[in-house]
Amino acid sequence: MAALTTIALVAGSAVAAGGTLYSAKQQRKAASAQRQAATYQKQQQQLARSRARRDAIRQARLAHASSINSGANTGTIGSSGVQGGAGSILSQGASNVSFLDESGRIADMASEQLGKARMYTSRAQTGAAIASIGQQVAGWGSSQGGSFGDAFSWIRNGASSGKASVSPYRTMAPHGGWVG
Repeated sequence: MAALTTIALVAGSAVAAGGTLYSAKQQRKAASAQRQAATYQKQQQQLARSRARRDAIRQARLAHASSINSGANTGTIGSSGVQGGAGSILSQGASNVSFLDESGRIADMASEQLGKARMYTSRAQTGAAIASIGQQVAGWGSSQGGSFGDAFSWIRNGASSGKASVSPYRTMAPHGGWVG
């Protein structure tokens, strides 16, 4: 029975370890795919921001030109009203472009933090899988009547007998070699 129990323990541990390695490998692949997707998404966002920025600049230029054109058509191009209006249009356009740039910077920071969160989640899942294996092996050992005290009793027995070794199979000789 002891041999069968040992074989089951070793086989179960090997399967669990293999499963953990496979799981960790798949999590790394998933994390890599997520990073690639995030890169593509960032490129898409940059294209959209670039287009929005160009549109804001174009709208400001059109509004500025329209204001100047109206002033020229009415003969008031040199008036403070036309000049002030044209300046205000340019200022609003610059403000819109600045807003788009800041919004893009914040979106980039958010994407970076989401990427970190995915990485930490992946690492946590790997740790949980490894912990689960340990719990299963410990549970199985406990169900077979074992305890941590029993598992390490050979250390206590070796130490209490005055032997220099903590190995259940060999003893360290006083000159430094192994006996047994």
